[in-house]
Amino acid sequence: MARHPSQENRISQPNDDTVIPGVKRNAQDVIGLIVDQQSQFSKTNRRIAHAILSEPHSFAEKPIEELTTWLNVSAPTITRFSRMLGCDGLKDLKLKIMGSVRVGIRYLEPQTPPGSIAEVAERVSKRAQKTIADMHHNVDLERAQAVVDKISVCHTLYAFG
Repeated sequence: MARHPSQENRISQPNDDTVIPGVKRNAQDVIGLIVDQQSQFSKTNRRIAHAILSEPHSFAEKPIEELTTWLNVSAPTITRFSRMLGCDGLKDLKLKIMGSVRVGIRYLEPQTPPGSIAEVAERVSKRAQKTIADMHHNVDLERAQAVVDKISVCHTLYAFG
């Protein structure tokens, strides 16, 4: 019997999980999906969604034990939320959150123009802090050390730009 594509997502999930219709497994922009669907979430799932949208890095970095305390929900609830979004579990959700932060930042920032110079300064400061945090999480220390090692033994170094 032929299955409709949206039914395949539901069938691949355990029976106690609700999959958002039309969600493809491994969807790239999980933050955008959460923003678009959060009005349909239960109160508990909205609490998880709010934590992801307000502090995506904290959510992705905390182990499940800390998440349950922070959000006041059970570990299975977080797992069900992850699967509802089309992820294989919490680890997959965390990876998608971190991958989606760059794409999803447009959802996290106000869509209205700043009303004052102070607000402009605040937004610039937050973006700079986010960039520094992203660099800290993504820097390849081994490669950086290899570059330092090569530079330290070279006789002449030309720098342009």
